[in-house]
Amino acid sequence: MHFSSTSQSATLPADYTFLPADQGVHNFLGAVILRTARTQSITAADTANPSIQGTQAGIVVSPAAASTLIVAGFPAPTTAGAAGNFTITARDRYGNTATGYRGTVHFSSSDSRASLPGDRSFTAADNGMHTFTAFLVTAGTQALTALDTALLGLGGAQTGIVVTPAAADHLLLNTSVSITMAGNPLDVTVTVEDAYNNTVTGYTGTVSFSSSDPYGAFLPGPYAFTAGPGQDNGVHIFAAGVTLFTAGNQSVAATDLGSGITSSAGIAVTPAAADHFSISAPASVVAGTPFDVTVTALDPFQNVDINYVGLVTLTTSDTDAGVVMPAAYSFTAADQGVHTFTDTGLGETTLITPGDQTLTAADVTGGILGSATVTVLSGSPPSSPPPGKAAFGTGDARLVVASANASVVSSQTNEANRRPIVALLFADREFQQELEWNFTARFLGRPTRQGMADEYLPTNSNLSEDFLTLV
Repeated sequence: MHFSSTSQSATLPADYTFLPADQGVHNFLGAVILRTARTQSITAADTANPSIQGTQAGIVVSPAAASTLIVAGFPAPTTAGAAGNFTITARDRYGNTATGYRGTVHFSSSDSRASLPGDRSFTAADNGMHTFTAFLVTAGTQALTALDTALLGLGGAQTGIVVTPAAADHLLLNTSVSITMAGNPLDVTVTVEDAYNNTVTGYTGTVSFSSSDPYGAFLPGPYAFTAGPGQDNGVHIFAAGVTLFTAGNQSVAATDLGSGITSSAGIAVTPAAADHFSISAPASVVAGTPFDVTVTALDPFQNVDINYVGLVTLTTSDTDAGVVMPAAYSFTAADQGVHTFTDTGLGETTLITPGDQTLTAADVTGGILGSATVTVLSGSPPSSPPPGKAAFGTGDARLVVASANASVVSSQTNEANRRPIVALLFADREFQQELEWNFTARFLGRPTRQGMADEYLPTNSNLSEDFLTLV
């Protein structure tokens, strides 16, 4: 006797030869397993005489309990951000749809940024199968996973879903450093990304560059991206492509010439080392009139070198014996690259010979130079106390003390001449010139004569302890 069934995966008894003891009847206990869920039949036929056979039909086979979840149908490949439908099917261990499945399913993905359905409980209407929608956004090969929240090990996944980048949405510009010295080239990398920050490997647009540097930065020319094996594929490095020159906070921008999408990066530019001086002085002065001179240490790109600390001398082309020039000055960090040689009222920086004269600032060790032209005009400078004076005091006026014989007197009383001449020197030269040294003053409460000076013997040996008030 041979057995067969409409269930292709059924387990059936092996062929059996009836024995006299069977008396024409034999029980095949537990010998049949039907695995395909639907209405099935079993047939037994005599192998020698096939016309002798019998069939049991109408055997309804129901699915077993769900043992796996089949995740399938999500489009592959797919574009980042595009909606994709997929189906979850509960199956028993024989591959039948487990129509009685009522579990709750939770979704996850290898794409950490994916938009996935929330947990869902299957219903009788689902018959073990339901369609869902998801959005994968990270370029690469991804997977979708469904797990039963209650039954450990009941789940499934669709793998090998290739996600390709969407269209170019923005540029990303990165510099090799965030702080650079003026004149030093730096690398710039431009990456083309879609709305989900995937590199757009197929991008073939053209990018141009601009900068906030008013000096005129050195930038790459327009560049057309390439795609394919060994090509840009959405990323290009412009090695030593950008050079900025103006100290301060600057920016570099890259812009797609077709769509206008753009990106920029901020860069702090520090000054380079000073290579010359700038001298600021009046364009013209009256011969013999003191004036201020400002020396600024500049790098090759006209930035102030705030770190300059050299020793600087000031010289002039004016060879007159009456010329007065400041002493050499050592710049300090506090100067921030700028120092003013200020007229102290003692004639500091005074030119004598009419005509164009040159002022030159020089670093005594570094060979750094700078010059300016000052036109010296003929004429009389503002009246001032006669030569041989020493000044002391602070404020808008100073005491000037001179001995009767015009020899220099220090702040101490000249014991050789107990009757020094006391005069008032105004720090404001314009005011000084306007008054022409006429003033009225009181020394220790006693009035002086109207005029340039008055004789007065101080009560203290230290003149700075006397009092001077204008009236």
